Amino acid sequence: MPEPSRRLRLFLRCLAALLLGILLLAGAAMVYVQHNSVAITHALLEDFTQRTGLHLHVRSIGLSWLPPAIQADDVRIRIKELDISVRTARLRPRLTALLQGRLELEYVALQNPVLSGSLPLPTLDLRKLGSAAEGGSGDTGGLARLDGLLPGTLQIEIDQGNFSFQAQDASSLRAGNLSCVLHLRGLQDVRGKLQAGLIRNLAAGEEIPVLDLENLLVEGRSRPLRFLSDTPRLRLRTLLHLPPHLPRVRMNLDFTATAAGWQLDHDIQGDLMQDDEPIPFAVAGRLLQDRNAPQASVRRMLREVFLPDPQELAAAGKEGPATAPAPSAPRSPAADAAAAKTVPAPQVAPQPDLPAAGGTRPPVRLERIRLELGEDSATLDGNLILDKQRGPVLNGSLQAHRLSLTRWLGFARDLAPGLQMALDNITDSLLEFELDAEGLRVPYIVAHASGSRFTGSGGVARWAEPVVALDLTAPEVTLGRAIPEAVGTLPLQVYFPHGPLTSLRASRSTPLPPPDPATDLDIGYDIRLNARTVHYGPVTITGAAVVIEPGTPDKAGNGTAVIRATGDFYEGRLKGRCAIGGPSDMPTFDIDLRLDKVHGSKLVRDFDLIPVRRGMLSAQAAITSRGSDLDVFLKSMRGTVTADGSKGLLPAGGKKSLPFEKLSLRLDLQSARRDLRPTPARAGFEGRWTASLEGEDLSLTQKLDGLVWFGGKEFVAWQDLPGSLRLHLPSLEKDLLPQGMDLDADGVFSCAGPAGLKLKKATLSALGLQLKGDLDVSNGRSGLTWGGNVDLAARDLKHSLRQIRGSAPASLPASLNSLRLKGTASGTPDSLRLKDLRCSLGWQQVDGEAAVNWSGTPQLDLRLHAADFDLDRLLAEMFPDQARSKGRSKAPGAPWDLRFMKAFDAQGSLSVDRVRFMRLRMQQMTTRFSLKDGHLSVPALEGNFYNSRLRASGDFRFDRGLSYTTKVRALNINLDAASNDRNDKRAVRGLASVESEMSAHLTGSGQMPAALSGTWGVAIINGSYQNRDKAGRPGGKPTRFQRLSASGNMQGGVARSSNILYQDAEMRVRGGGRIDFNNEDLDCNLFVKTDRMQEFPVRVTGKLHDPKTSVSAGTAILYAVTSLTHGIFELLGGVMEGTWNLFR
Repeated sequence: MPEPSRRLRLFLRCLAALLLGILLLAGAAMVYVQHNSVAITHALLEDFTQRTGLHLHVRSIGLSWLPPAIQADDVRIRIKELDISVRTARLRPRLTALLQGRLELEYVALQNPVLSGSLPLPTLDLRKLGSAAEGGSGDTGGLARLDGLLPGTLQIEIDQGNFSFQAQDASSLRAGNLSCVLHLRGLQDVRGKLQAGLIRNLAAGEEIPVLDLENLLVEGRSRPLRFLSDTPRLRLRTLLHLPPHLPRVRMNLDFTATAAGWQLDHDIQGDLMQDDEPIPFAVAGRLLQDRNAPQASVRRMLREVFLPDPQELAAAGKEGPATAPAPSAPRSPAADAAAAKTVPAPQVAPQPDLPAAGGTRPPVRLERIRLELGEDSATLDGNLILDKQRGPVLNGSLQAHRLSLTRWLGFARDLAPGLQMALDNITDSLLEFELDAEGLRVPYIVAHASGSRFTGSGGVARWAEPVVALDLTAPEVTLGRAIPEAVGTLPLQVYFPHGPLTSLRASRSTPLPPPDPATDLDIGYDIRLNARTVHYGPVTITGAAVVIEPGTPDKAGNGTAVIRATGDFYEGRLKGRCAIGGPSDMPTFDIDLRLDKVHGSKLVRDFDLIPVRRGMLSAQAAITSRGSDLDVFLKSMRGTVTADGSKGLLPAGGKKSLPFEKLSLRLDLQSARRDLRPTPARAGFEGRWTASLEGEDLSLTQKLDGLVWFGGKEFVAWQDLPGSLRLHLPSLEKDLLPQGMDLDADGVFSCAGPAGLKLKKATLSALGLQLKGDLDVSNGRSGLTWGGNVDLAARDLKHSLRQIRGSAPASLPASLNSLRLKGTASGTPDSLRLKDLRCSLGWQQVDGEAAVNWSGTPQLDLRLHAADFDLDRLLAEMFPDQARSKGRSKAPGAPWDLRFMKAFDAQGSLSVDRVRFMRLRMQQMTTRFSLKDGHLSVPALEGNFYNSRLRASGDFRFDRGLSYTTKVRALNINLDAASNDRNDKRAVRGLASVESEMSAHLTGSGQMPAALSGTWGVAIINGSYQNRDKAGRPGGKPTRFQRLSASGNMQGGVARSSNILYQDAEMRVRGGGRIDFNNEDLDCNLFVKTDRMQEFPVRVTGKLHDPKTSVSAGTAILYAVTSLTHGIFELLGGVMEGTWNLFR
């Protein structure tokens, strides 16, 4: 077969020659190009410029044949206002395409490319571009057209690239340190890595960037035309800056997608800037779409996993989730109050399933999305549904581990510090929700705050007018934990270094104001909190409901937050309202609170500090204030507080009670303050206080002006406040306060709790008495006690006694009609003690101690002392008629009823430095006495009596009359001094001894001395007597004697003796007889014997002070005997009369 071989060889030779020719032509072309590269380059550049209008400059070009490649150095291209420069560009076309006559690049490498210049765009500000993009529509065929322009395969490498573009408004977009290695098969398959050191977007005329991306890294593999179904792996790492609100955001995103679905794992951390204060936040978790998963609600799955069965809750008696609030029109206050009282019944909230699958893509599941903002944290699980009719819908469950409403919501910043603290720590919360373009619905909420568990519902009905609605219920709330100020414990002010994220400018009653860039989001709210039982310190509120919502903005456009509260309070009703408005730096408060028909008997069981045992009570407060700081708020408080009671009882010591018809308290508040030094802290309210009480014929009014503290250890206290007190008491008995009593008190009041009350510089006036001094009242474990320095004055004692007893003693002289008493008083409701007593009853001065106890039978204890006591003056002024008749009254007086002396007991002592009685003097007199059941015992009365020691005792019994027995004994009395003090007609000298024991029973006045009975004895030795002239001086020669004595008994006022004895140097007299002191008659038979005469009888008759004698002797003897008998019986009668007068 030689012919085919020949033709084959010929074909091969021709082919070899052709290839050799091509190679020779290519070699020649290469040699030509290499020798003429500059000329060829310039020619090509000129031709490129002429055809495109672009200015292209290349410093040098290098060619490589196998593989074919082009390298250009220092490439510069200028397109109008755009400059492009590349330090080195390497281009490698695809060889197969070249052989086919086509130019397709399969490799592009750019080293240090720089793109800069102006773009024909109005702006490059991403914020404005975002707004423009929202109004336009996307080009769905853009990716397909771009895929048609790209070669089949292409590798792009960029090293250290930079670009900078500027728009017409001078905004710019810059990138630096840009590097990438990308492998493209059009847009069918893209893999590689893209890095950028910095990408920055600047607005016109601003130095602070709109956006910064630092250390951007994008790597992985994806098929963009099927991005959500075929992305094996895509990873993004960058540090984002979006000033001023997001100064630092670190983003880590990992995305994968297959035909079964896609998954996005993200970890975003950064800082949210608020008022120049960074707030750390984090968002981390997983988003995924499983096209093969059943169309079921994730919310239902989460309920089954995390929540107990509602039927189990109902069986256990616990509350279930409340129904979701329906977005209805604003309700009236009456409807709100009625709704607040209604406690939602336990029931299962409706669980909306996913929409029909025909118009909805498979949902995007959110799995364990960790959300953190500041100290708050939560976990989100749910579904994101792209519904063609409703748009995006997100439903699921949010588990908030900790949440602060005070930190993020503006209205909470203006609440009380304790409530701010409670809302700053909401824990262990669970929210089931559904979010779409229309609003937010949260049909089930569980939250824990201040030790209570709240359940309910909430949401935002419409995003167009955002109003946050919450309706929560708790079975039990301790108000002391939620609002510590309510129980007197003032917490520290909650402090945040930044402002809230929302403001108070929104209102449901008026259209929303236009957005203000200087403020935060304008979000309204309608918060309803309910509690079956609220513990307010020791008291309990049932069926409590609180509504928090915006009110009508004021004239300055500032919003108003309105807080309304209602509840049942001990069978009464509690209602309150607080409106918070004004600017954020100085908010204003308008507070109204009312209590109606509260049963005092039920309230006092839990709150025993109120001074009411029974009655119907009510209270009302209308207060305004301002200030965001608590101290400023308290200082700015103004308003009125009133409290009233009717038909009740007040404690009156022990088990006693004081009934009242009406009780009222009013405070005209001027300011308030707090004191954190004591534990617990206390709050003070300054103003004018008025309290009044009205009962049956009883009225009391007290006024104070100043600062009163509540809380602390004293519970209630004030210091040195001027005030007054007015008291009217009815008649107690027929003979006691017959016209009642009006007491007026003024002074400076101080109080240290219910246990202590002080009154300084006090002036008390009642019953014609005026009391001045300082009083201190305390109520300790042993009961109520009081004391202080008192100064009591009575200018008209008769008038005061007439008001006290209905009558005054008729014998009270004018000189004794005034009383002045000073001392240190102390006592209890049943006792009184006076120390350092100084008493002036007219001219009489007394000091010492006195005490009285009237619990049971009154007990009187006296320890008195007087410097001088003039009994003669006292008797003369009190009984002037008896003084003129020397105590002898023939006319009988009214019968005595002295049984009142049995109504009290007494004991004590009396000491007097100088006593004057019967014109005689006694020094250092002391006595002791005791009175019990009408029996007065005086066991001893002693004193110095003219160089003698007088001793006496007595026993008295009071009933329908007076029965008494007295004993008197004194030895060696100096009659010379006693006679000079008495200044009788005769001057008597000598030493006298007296002893007597007398008894009497008196039923009325005028019965002395006829009622006297007893024994007596008188003896005088070494004495003398002589007459006095008109001037009281002794005249003549004194008659001296050695002894004068007599003893005997007394019966019916008649003294009898059988041993009368008189003896001097010349005469001796003996005998016996009687002296009738009732009429001062005497009748005695004496026997007289002298040295010159035998003993002879003498009868003495007549009057005691004018006796008559009958003797049978001569004239001289008659005169001597007559003078002697006159002296004897005047001495004897005077001494005896003084003896029975001593205790009459």
